Formats: sequence, structure tokens, C-alpha cells
Amino acid sequence: MCIDSSIPKGTKPLKPKKKKEHTASQGLILSQQIANFIFLFTFSSISTFDEMKHWKTDELNRFHFVHEEDRLRANLLVSASWLKNSMNHLLKTFDITLTQYNALQILKHHKPKPLSTLHLREEMLEKMSDTPKIVDRLLKKGLVNKTTSSHDRRLVDITITEAGLELLKRIDQHLEGMHEITGSLSENEVHQLNQLLSKLRLAPKRQNTKRLV
Repeated sequence: MCIDSSIPKGTKPLKPKKKKEHTASQGLILSQQIANFIFLFTFSSISTFDEMKHWKTDELNRFHFVHEEDRLRANLLVSASWLKNSMNHLLKTFDITLTQYNALQILKHHKPKPLSTLHLREEMLEKMSDTPKIVDRLLKKGLVNKTTSSHDRRLVDITITEAGLELLKRIDQHLEGMHEITGSLSENEVHQLNQLLSKLRLAPKRQNTKRLV
């Protein structure tokens, strides 16, 4: 029997650590998480509607989703980005952004009642919008008026101008082309989709949301 003299007496030789073996299912979940992050970066600047019309297959099919809920969340993100970019592409021809267009639509709805920048932000689609900066840019274009509030001199009142109303009319004439986006859906399907999306947003939030995207 050969004894290793380099090991002191009474010391047990160290056993080599066993490598952790990942099961096939663990590897699949890990790959899924990585794929989801890659997906978000890949589609952060999704194509406009005109470009996506030429896609032969659904680009989501390039990714494997372990759960259908994961696919749904990704589908919603892609669809939202797609619609936003399509609208921005159209509005670019009128030298206006989607957030500026949203602000004008809100001011038109409240006309002739003025809105403060605070109340305007509360009704914006993007709640984190820099409303004062949006208003200043619309003011420079002559699309809104800004005056000091008669009720509180710390606030300003914002109203849409005739030029702003005229711009919205011109944009509305071109928005008819956007109806092509939902052209593949029947009237019943559009109604059903509206109901499902409303149900999704208004449903109580789950307490346990451990899975990533």
C-alpha cells in the first residue's frame, strides 16, 4: 500500500467536488430566460406596419417559449412597439411626435376648458412624459397657448389653438390608412380583442409574479 507522505497523519484526503448536473428542464428554463432578454433587445425598435407586411412568418416563432403566458407578454410588447412606431412614422410627415399628438387630442377633448400641465400629464398615455417640455415644443409651433392660471398663479393654463385643431383634421384624414392594421380581423374579433385587453389591464395584479418576462 502506497502512502502519500505529503498528507499529515490524521488528515482525511479531500474528496473532489462533484460537478452540479443540470437537468434538461433546468437548462431549458435557463435558455428561455436568456432568450427573453435577447428578444426584448432585438425588438426594442420593431419595424413599422409597412415593413412588417412583407414578413412571411410571425417573427415570434423564432423563439421557444416555455409558457404561453411568456409568449403573450412578448406578443403584447411587440404589438405595442409595432403600433407606436407605425404611428410615429405617419406623424413624422407632420413634424409631430406621438406624445405631442396625444397632448393635442386631450386638449381638443377639453376645449374650450384649459388644462394645467399637471392635469394634462394625468391624461397622457405615457404617464412619465415630460409634459412642460412637450407643451413648450407645441407652443413654439403655434399649436397651443399657455397663460398664467387665474386661480393659481403658480400654474399655467394650456389650450389648443386653431392651428392645432387644423393640424388634427389633416392628420385624421391620413389616419384612415392605419385601419389596414386591423384589416385582417373581423368586426367581432376586434370587439373581442378590445374586451380581452381591457380585462387584462383592469384585472387585479397577482401577488406572486416570480417569472421573468
